[in-house]
Amino acid sequence: MKKGSFLAGTAVLFLFIFSFSVQALEIVDRSPDGKGYKAALDKAHNKYLVHLQGNGRKMGYQHGWMLADDVKYICSYQFYRDTAMAFLGGDPKLVSVIKNDILFKPIIAALVADARRLSPYIPQEFADEMRGIRDGAKARLQSEGKDVGEISYDHLLVSNMAFDLVLSVAYRIIVKDLKVSAEEEKKIRNNVYQNMHMCDGFVINKAGTTTGGVMMGRSFMNLWSMCKNTVIMNYNPTYGHRIISPNIPGFTGIAVGMNDAGLSMGMDMVPAEETSVVFSGKGCLLLTRYLLSKHSNVRDAVDDMDHSARGVPWIYIMADAGTGAVAEAGANTWGGKFPWDHATFGARFIDWVDTNAPRKNGVQQIENDPRYIVASNHFIMPNIIIENRAKAIEDSTNRYNTLVRLVGDKVTGGGVSIEDGKQLVNYLCPLDYNIYKNTTMYNGNKCGDFYKSSQGKVDGIRALLDVPNRRVYAMYGNYSDPWAVFQL
Repeated sequence: MKKGSFLAGTAVLFLFIFSFSVQALEIVDRSPDGKGYKAALDKAHNKYLVHLQGNGRKMGYQHGWMLADDVKYICSYQFYRDTAMAFLGGDPKLVSVIKNDILFKPIIAALVADARRLSPYIPQEFADEMRGIRDGAKARLQSEGKDVGEISYDHLLVSNMAFDLVLSVAYRIIVKDLKVSAEEEKKIRNNVYQNMHMCDGFVINKAGTTTGGVMMGRSFMNLWSMCKNTVIMNYNPTYGHRIISPNIPGFTGIAVGMNDAGLSMGMDMVPAEETSVVFSGKGCLLLTRYLLSKHSNVRDAVDDMDHSARGVPWIYIMADAGTGAVAEAGANTWGGKFPWDHATFGARFIDWVDTNAPRKNGVQQIENDPRYIVASNHFIMPNIIIENRAKAIEDSTNRYNTLVRLVGDKVTGGGVSIEDGKQLVNYLCPLDYNIYKNTTMYNGNKCGDFYKSSQGKVDGIRALLDVPNRRVYAMYGNYSDPWAVFQL
C-alpha cells in the first residue's frame, strides 16, 4: 500500500471514530471559538457535559457563554437570598433581614469587600477564568436580547468564596453558642446549625474493592436549588492537570473532582471556634481546584494544603491511585507561614488505625481496618480537635458511625464493586430502590428517613470516583434519575 493511501485511510478511520463519538455525545452548544462545547449525556434527565479548553480566560468565556442563564442566577441577589433562607430560614429574625433589601444587600456588599481583600490568594488563572465567565455570560445574554442581571466579577468571587467568608465569622459565634445550654443547643441545631453541617464520604483502597483499584465516595449534601443544574465539567487547561468534576455552573472552584493522574478530592464542613478572618486564603472550593490542577498524588497535595492559608476548618477527603486520606485542616493564624500554624492540621491516611486514641468530646476513630477510611463533619484526631476547639454534632457522629459500619460490611464481605460504591454514597436516599432505606442508623432512625421530606430531589451531589479508570459517576437533580457518567 502506498504511503499516501495509508495516511488517507487512517484519516478516514479517525474521522469515522471521531464522528461516532460526537454523535454518541450529541453536541447541543458550542462556544464562539469552537473549542468549548456542551454535550448531552442524558438529555431526558438534564445531564450534560461541558468541555472547556484553553487558558483561564478562554475556558471562562466558554463556560459563561454556554451556561449564561445559570451564571446569571449564581450572581443574583436571589441566589444569595435562596441560599441564606435554606441555611438560616428557621430563625424569624434572620428571615426578616434576608427578605429586606435595605438590610440584606449591604451584607453582600461587605462580602464583596472581604472577597476583594483576599483576592491576592487566588491564582491568576482562576481570576482570569472568573472574568471570562462574566464576559462570556454577558455576551451570550446580550446576543439573545436578555437582561444580564447582577453578573459581575465581584459576585462570582463571592459565590466561589462565600462558604469561607461567612463561616470565618459565623463559626466564632455559632460554635460558642452551642455550648451555652442543652436548650439553646437544640434551638440552634434545629433553626440554623444542623442544616449547615452535612456531607460525608469514604475512600477504599484496592484491597477493599472488586475493581482492583482505589474508590472514593463523596456526598456533597447541599441545596437542591444550587445543585439542580449541575453539569459534568471537563477542564482541559493550558496549565496543570485536566480535571473532571460534577460542578455548579458559575463556579470556578469545585466541591468534588478528579484529575488525569487520578488524584481525587472533596470537602466536608466541620464546626470549630478557631477561625482566621484575616487570612481566609482561597477558600475550600478554589483550594481544591488548585490542588487538583497542581498535584498528582495525595501526599504532595496534603503537604501543600498544610502550607496554605486557611481561614475556616474543613475536612478534605482525598484519594489517588495507591492510597487515600482524610485531611483535618483547621484554620491557621498566619497563612501557614510559621511553624505553629501547622498545629491545626493533620491527616488520617487510609492505614491510620488508632482506635485507642484518647476520646475528646466523645469522638474517636472507629475504623479498625486499613482498607478504608470514612469522614463526615467532625475531626477525629485528638490534637486537631483541641487546637481548633472543634465540635462534633450528633448528626455528624450518627452518619459517621453508620457509614463506617456499612462500608466495613461491604469491604469484609468480599469487596466493594462500582454498584456497591454508588449504593454506599447514596445510602440516605428516600426511594424504595435504596437497599439501605430501612437500615437502622447509629441513632436508631432509618437511613431512608433522613431525606424523607425531599420530595425525591437530591439535596446536593452524590459522586463516586473510580480512580484507576478515571471515571466519575454523579447523581444530582432527582433520586429517580440515572447516574451521569464520564471518563477522562
